[in-house]
Amino acid sequence: MPVESFSVTSAGREIEMSPHLDEPTQLLGPGNRSSKRRSSSRSSVPVVPTSHAPGTTAWIAVTASLCYAFSYFWRYPIFMLPKEILNIPTVTAFGKTLSLQECISMSFILGFGAAKIPAMRLATSGFFFRHRLALLVGILVSSMLLVTLPILLLEGWEKMQVLGVFTSSFISSFLYGGIVTYLEGRQSTEIMLAAISASLTVAGTLSRAAATALLDWGVAPRLMPLLLGGCCCILACISIVITDRSPRPSGADVAARSARTAMSSRQQWDFVSSHAFGVIASISAWAGLVGLRSFRDFYAKQVFTAALGEPPTPKVLAMADLPGAATSFVALVMMSWVKNSQKALRLMLVLCASGLLLVVALTWLLRENWLDGISWMLQLVGSGTV
Repeated sequence: MPVESFSVTSAGREIEMSPHLDEPTQLLGPGNRSSKRRSSSRSSVPVVPTSHAPGTTAWIAVTASLCYAFSYFWRYPIFMLPKEILNIPTVTAFGKTLSLQECISMSFILGFGAAKIPAMRLATSGFFFRHRLALLVGILVSSMLLVTLPILLLEGWEKMQVLGVFTSSFISSFLYGGIVTYLEGRQSTEIMLAAISASLTVAGTLSRAAATALLDWGVAPRLMPLLLGGCCCILACISIVITDRSPRPSGADVAARSARTAMSSRQQWDFVSSHAFGVIASISAWAGLVGLRSFRDFYAKQVFTAALGEPPTPKVLAMADLPGAATSFVALVMMSWVKNSQKALRLMLVLCASGLLLVVALTWLLRENWLDGISWMLQLVGSGTV
């Protein structure tokens, strides 16, 4: 599970937002399956016709998925820079000198982690929904410039480059939840979430493949992140504008998912405090999975080189997460068939535990030389760590 795809979940209950009432919401279970509560405000919800608008499941799923996937193309290419740049000594702490790669890896994680609570507060606010498109475009552009410009312009100022990565990661942490608000409150929400999950799964390796290809073509290393990130940022902004033009959930969607009501700060706190154990356990498990996945993402070149016996080609990098994307999509679609929220949550936990066991088993087979590097990479790195 990637850093940004976490939401507060306990006993099948998620805090999410309404894409059509411009208010924060409390969504019970995956897709509100087990709860059909209605509020008196239901009759006031506008019914927006969708028959002639580009708002089908496929339309929204594709544009929202592309927007988020493109953001990976300025986050991860910096980890593909030549070792002459990544191995520059940057900080000395407790008698140990840390390289630029080590520092930006830690700042990446710390930035995303530090922003989680502020991001949830913003995404549940009326201010966010009143200015949603402008905020998301601003997040896309600023996060791209903050990570790419210091690499290009501040050579010799490695600490400023690290600060740029931290700030960019902090801002980027707001992006996933903001985009998901366009997917919520629809009968096809789970299918669209499956699509966006598959896209972000494969986006990491595609971005690294693109970065490697540009370097092989002779693009200056410090220019590469800005060139790649700038082009993809334009495409991401176009995608989110198209997503924003999609119609609001229809009357049938509202009827199937129940009416949304605003969630005050007090209600948010009451939910978290009443489900403290589940929230803490979820965050802890999420943090552990993020650590595992992030190590693979930040040191993909080194991990793949060790497994394959040679540096990975752009083609190999592009293929690495395709099995994982397919597995993720199928698993999430299967979960949408489970109508009971608590059963769906248990199934999700079983799938996560199964993935961990797969990681252990395939790594043992690799160490025993019963599995070659490319098979291990595609099966474990692609599927087991998704």
